[in-house]
Amino acid sequence: MKILFIGNNHATRVFSKKFAEYNQAEIYSTTNVEGVNFIDINYLDFNSLLQFVKKNKIELVIISDYMALESDFSEKLKNEGIGVFAPDYEINRITSDKAKAKKFLYRNKIETTPFVICDKSQNAYEYIKNADYPLCIKPNEHNEILGTVICETYKEAHLALTKFYENDFSTIIFENFIEGQEFTAYIITDGFNAKLLNFVSTKNSRWAKSGINFANEEFRKKITEEYINPLMFALSNEGEYIGIIGIDFLLDSENNLFVLECNPFFQSLDVEIFTKSCRENLIELFESALSGDLVEKYQNVEFDDMVYLAEINNSGEVETHCGRTLHEALEISESKELQKEFEWKF
Repeated sequence: MKILFIGNNHATRVFSKKFAEYNQAEIYSTTNVEGVNFIDINYLDFNSLLQFVKKNKIELVIISDYMALESDFSEKLKNEGIGVFAPDYEINRITSDKAKAKKFLYRNKIETTPFVICDKSQNAYEYIKNADYPLCIKPNEHNEILGTVICETYKEAHLALTKFYENDFSTIIFENFIEGQEFTAYIITDGFNAKLLNFVSTKNSRWAKSGINFANEEFRKKITEEYINPLMFALSNEGEYIGIIGIDFLLDSENNLFVLECNPFFQSLDVEIFTKSCRENLIELFESALSGDLVEKYQNVEFDDMVYLAEINNSGEVETHCGRTLHEALEISESKELQKEFEWKF
């Protein structure tokens, strides 16, 4: 089987390398990774990529980069009869466009934090004058460097807005700040059914931990029945979403859950944790989503029982550490910053 990864991000590198470990497939990638067949084509040059796919008889294409997902390339490939692990363009916009996602969640009665969307800078600057603080401010586009900013004062909000507009973000989302714990629940879907993968909690876009201390079977059932299933039902009415969705949650002090936003694939830190902790053959797992037998084949997607920590070090590289307990994983990491971020968990 010939598989092509399309992207130019950390997730593409990690998945290309992981899939190359399986003997059942020949792996190609638009990112240069040791042990993988590198194709020197820009990952956004879809015409050239389509020609390569057809000429080399690629059987499965996995689009693993947010920017590449923001196109109708997946549908062009499907029209050629090529298997694609990626959502269709229009339905992907529901997860990649944060403003659309908030409206979609609200319209389908999926609990989300109160929000205001401003498409014009004048309206945004006017809004923060009388806003209640603390206030969460985020750009509409997914960006792993410039994400959500929590502002305590009008001055901080003004500075955050100015920074977003200087980086050409046009639509801004304001959310009521709610104290609580944030985490991401990753799911894999075949277009209608979905399976919960694992939980990852992230801090300051620099540190991430696998699992959450309250993720028992009862909690997993609640997440699946009250959030994942309704979300998938709503999405299936809009189009075909095959692939990965990361659902960002907030759990407040009274155990109320809110969906903050969705991610159309794994984020950089989370992909390290997923590929190292998942016990399943990932080629077979992804293929089951394409063939529609995800639910029949997997009662549960299995993960090991280790605690994983990921961090972006001072050189901008991702490092992953694991142990039988969080304390052991933190000690192995020897990172004082990482230990400080998660020490409250002991």
